[in-house]
Amino acid sequence: MNKKYFSVLLMGAMTVATVGTVTSCKDYDDDISNLQEQIDKLSETIKNIQTQINNGAILTSVTPTENGMTITLNQNGQTKNYTISNGKDGQNGKSWKIGDNGNWWYDEGNGYVDSKFPARGENGKDGENGNNGENGAAGENGKNGKYYVPNPETGCFDIYQDGKKLESTNIPYTATAENAITATWEKGVLTLVGVKDAADGKIVLNLNSVLRAMVFNPSHYVDGVEAIDLATYKYQPLGVKKVNADDDFLADAPFYALLADGVTVESPLYFAPDMKASYFLNPSNADVTEEAKDYKFLMSSAKYTDFTRAAATSIFTVKKVENKDGKLNVSAKYDGEAIKQLEQTRTKDREMTLVALQYTKDDATVTSDFATLTTSDYSNVHILSAKSAYTDSRAWLFRNATKTIYKHFDSQNPANNVVQTSSTEDGVTPVAEVKYDNDKGIDLRSLIRTSWFVNGHGYTTVETENATEEKVKEAGFKYSFELVGYHTGVNLTSQSAHAAIAADGYTLRPQAVDDNGKQQAYGAAQTRAIIGREPLVRVILNDTVHNKIAAVAYMKIKIAENVTTADPTLITKDFADNTAFTLNCDDANPALNKKVTWYEIENKILADAQVNMSKVEFEDTYELDGPATDLTQFDKNTLGANVISPKIGKVIVTTADVNGTMTQVLQWTMTGNAAYTYFNTADAAGNKPTSISTFVRYTLKPGKTAPNKYIYVKFTWTPSSINITPVANFGDQNKIKMSWYAKNNLTAGTGYDEIHGNVEQMGTADSDDEFKFDIRNTLLGNKITVDKMAAPYDVLNNTVADHAQFTFVDGNNCYASANGLTLYGDEAETYKIATMTPEGVVTLSKDAETLVRLNKKSPKDIANVLTARVAVKSSLCWGAGIKINNNEFNVKFIRPISVESATAEFTDAVATTSKVNLTFKNWNGFDFTDPNRAFPSTDYFAYYKVSKIELETGEATTDLNGSWDKLSHVTSKIKLKYTAPTENPIQANKYGTLTYNNNGLTVGTFHITIPAKITYEWGVLNTEVVVTVKESQVARTVRK
Repeated sequence: MNKKYFSVLLMGAMTVATVGTVTSCKDYDDDISNLQEQIDKLSETIKNIQTQINNGAILTSVTPTENGMTITLNQNGQTKNYTISNGKDGQNGKSWKIGDNGNWWYDEGNGYVDSKFPARGENGKDGENGNNGENGAAGENGKNGKYYVPNPETGCFDIYQDGKKLESTNIPYTATAENAITATWEKGVLTLVGVKDAADGKIVLNLNSVLRAMVFNPSHYVDGVEAIDLATYKYQPLGVKKVNADDDFLADAPFYALLADGVTVESPLYFAPDMKASYFLNPSNADVTEEAKDYKFLMSSAKYTDFTRAAATSIFTVKKVENKDGKLNVSAKYDGEAIKQLEQTRTKDREMTLVALQYTKDDATVTSDFATLTTSDYSNVHILSAKSAYTDSRAWLFRNATKTIYKHFDSQNPANNVVQTSSTEDGVTPVAEVKYDNDKGIDLRSLIRTSWFVNGHGYTTVETENATEEKVKEAGFKYSFELVGYHTGVNLTSQSAHAAIAADGYTLRPQAVDDNGKQQAYGAAQTRAIIGREPLVRVILNDTVHNKIAAVAYMKIKIAENVTTADPTLITKDFADNTAFTLNCDDANPALNKKVTWYEIENKILADAQVNMSKVEFEDTYELDGPATDLTQFDKNTLGANVISPKIGKVIVTTADVNGTMTQVLQWTMTGNAAYTYFNTADAAGNKPTSISTFVRYTLKPGKTAPNKYIYVKFTWTPSSINITPVANFGDQNKIKMSWYAKNNLTAGTGYDEIHGNVEQMGTADSDDEFKFDIRNTLLGNKITVDKMAAPYDVLNNTVADHAQFTFVDGNNCYASANGLTLYGDEAETYKIATMTPEGVVTLSKDAETLVRLNKKSPKDIANVLTARVAVKSSLCWGAGIKINNNEFNVKFIRPISVESATAEFTDAVATTSKVNLTFKNWNGFDFTDPNRAFPSTDYFAYYKVSKIELETGEATTDLNGSWDKLSHVTSKIKLKYTAPTENPIQANKYGTLTYNNNGLTVGTFHITIPAKITYEWGVLNTEVVVTVKESQVARTVRK
């Protein structure tokens, strides 16, 4: 950090120490010699300081002294001080500046004198306009003038033109006296000329810093992410016929442009203008070039979930770089077709395309941060009236002369013609007006706006207010205007001849015609005789890059005796409301009902000094925009305000009896649904609004005059409280204690973490071992009950209760469906675990993989049995959700049956056949063969549909060799054979027999385990039969 400030300190030190080094052209040898010694000492001091810093020293302090400053450095614990002394005052030198007339001025102590040398070239004269025709070419621009630039190498001025050096001169700008020193500063480089003993008499101090970083300066955001927006434009090129202001071109209209053959229509034009991006330099005075070759853009792609810097081929070519005030402005060409491919990839694969600027110079490379690229496809361009309240098709200017002039045109019977009073397709926006004696004229650009259809966003206006902003130039477009002559009735003098357009191409000035009824040159007399004339203007949006016409429209300008010029923002009256808003699901009554009484209108509007009207005068002068049952609403209180769609609530006109007279009253209402949607919608930063406003307006009636064209009424609702986040609770007091268990606990009543589900209990006529249970049976009253909420949300308690339901949620290696009513065993949803009704009736699936998971663990291993995660949820009105605390719990699926003992026993060489002994128990622990079991009259084997017992003797293991191993690996002499029972269902104590045969030698007692499978209704139960083989009997005595 200290190093960053050092260049500034050096500059300050040099400034202090060289105050006395600039002299006039007089001879002050002693003074100059003394000053030269000071500079030599200062240069040595600065050199020592810079060397230490380069070697890792840290600047720890700068302390002012009586005659300068002391700089303290610390390196490796060693402190070193350097003193820089102020220079003595020198004699006045020759100083230069650029004067108000644009010339170089100099001062030698007696005031500034004009050198007569221009510091910048004068602008060349505008070229003459090209002849009107089908896309007539404009005249060439005049050349810019020459100007003088100081050259530190020679000490003289050089002559430049358009940024290029033409020639050198012998005109000095440095001091010419012997031993005089001249200092120049250019682009961070200080050059001292005339320094004694210096090489070539010069010392050059580069006070620029090394570039450390470039930081993207965003002007566009997408969902809060910094972005560069790349625009591609598509339009159908148009052609127009040559027109003038005098002749009759009533039928004038554009046509599709043709190719050179005069027959074939040109194809639609698709192009991409230059991309522009801005980056902050760090430090701001970093020494970087403005050479395009030193810069390039890097591209990467990143999925929304997984960021990757995998480099992609860049589609950008840097064309221009400008370093201004610590900010780098970069222009680049890009491939429009490639942009389309990127957009398709982003949409299909949900990937973002990222771009960063990289600067490389002298083997040093600096790369900016990455910004995301977005694309905007512009097509179907239209020219709008800037005076319209709309920005959609209703604001489009007419696209042919006839419709612009006449609302109804009858070529056979002109008496039936109806003059057009609107300038736009909506038939409402009035024709623009200009006062007959307006010598300055009217800027035609202020009357129009540009609208493109942007893919994914609909029609979007380019300008904020009107075309004077010249926003279209950024994409290579430019507006031009032409007067189009037309005759009305038997009058052969064209309406359009009563105006002229200035050389700037957009200023229209009303003026009289000549004695022959023809248009005069711009600047002719303005008389009252021209009042009422309506010149016709053809508006053309030109593509200056391809020399094509992108859009054409027409507008009339009415020359009036008086024109109301008003700033609609001047009269805006606020009406506020602070009614609290609570999410209440009340569709019968509005959440907001703001009434503006006539007395409020009278006191705030009519009594305003700029209105000052009676009720009768006001109602005769102004009218509200839009139908009384639903007034038009606007986004702001300006001349170019946009109509809001959809509207913010509804503003209507009602009537009230005021002293026996029915009088208009305004009423703003908003439904709870609309209010909730608005107050619950966060912006890109995640902030939700706390206030909402809308505008309606009174508009001056046609033919009426008043100081203000619009009087806006601003409605604002700032609720004293906004209650839209209700929280309920699924309390334990709503649960039957002995139906709930602590987590992974087999003792009921120990907690409220889980419930245990099992197959249907036997003992009733319709019992059939169905794995189906109702969660509500664990709740008080056998219903879902959510704790009551306190005010202000108490109004929602019934709604929450009515919509309460159970759903599965992800957890325990199970995955819930979108609606929460189906539970799957994997994220791919290839097999089903269970289904559930919203009321909580759970049914276990018989999918094969589900049954494997069900039978894997016995109830004794309760922590690892098949488990679902269930939640209590509810919904409200208007798409609102509600948080319910303590709403999730586990549901354990208890395996229906288990085999707790499986044995057989042999004595080697004595007993070769043994019964297989199995102990079956059901989910609540009853032995299948216990005469004291529950429901003893029920055959458990038949109820649970135990159908098969299998022993896999080939997979038997044994401890015959002292450790467990596969029997076939230990010996091939012991043979096992299992004879399975044939009954279905299996009968009690008839579980098959096992035959044992040992053809080897005698053995001691050992064991064999045989994998066993028991098939029943709910899958296959895996267990092991443990076989005990007692030692071989060998005679201890011999019988005689």
